[in-house]
Amino acid sequence: MTAPTPPVPPAQPPAPQKKPWWKSPWLAAPICLILGVAMGQAGSKGGEQAASAPTVTVTATEPVAPADPLAPSEGASNAGPVEGEPTTNTGGGMFKLGEPYTLEDGSALTISTPEEITLDGTANIDGEADAFYKFTVTYTNNAGEPFNPFGFSLKGTTGTATAATVFDSKNGCELATTDVLPGKTLEWPVCLGAKKADGLTIQWSAFPGDSGWVDVELP
Repeated sequence: MTAPTPPVPPAQPPAPQKKPWWKSPWLAAPICLILGVAMGQAGSKGGEQAASAPTVTVTATEPVAPADPLAPSEGASNAGPVEGEPTTNTGGGMFKLGEPYTLEDGSALTISTPEEITLDGTANIDGEADAFYKFTVTYTNNAGEPFNPFGFSLKGTTGTATAATVFDSKNGCELATTDVLPGKTLEWPVCLGAKKADGLTIQWSAFPGDSGWVDVELP
């Protein structure tokens, strides 16, 4: 006779799996607290470092323009000639009618004040004028060579026009043709026409390089 089969015991449920320690709920809160404190301290240190960092200020300056070499110096006046003060009208100084003027070679030139004249009917007039004037030129040659009067020129302006040149035998208004020898003096007349209301300015030149001008006070 066969023995009966013993009963099979019922299956046991599996043992619960053990969680790692870092996943424990009781550790979550402390870890979060520690992380929060650490981040707060890091932010505080960053703010302190930013506050303690030096501040750099950049100041922009406009470029300074170079000084104008032609500009008047500080304190200089832009005023023109003062009325009544002499003005230089030649390369060597003042030239005045009726007074001798020394030329570069030592010779002396004098141009007289004007004499108003009446022309002959045969006078040759080059230009427009309503009044005519004679100037006497006196040249003293102090150089070592003869001076030819062709080396001297006397012209003029009246208003904005050229003064008329006049040749009149009645008043002796002719070209001088005689050389002025060394140590000698020669006189000859030069006649000009002008519009009296416009005034007259004469300009002269003497070879080799002297020249000048003067405003004429008409009679």
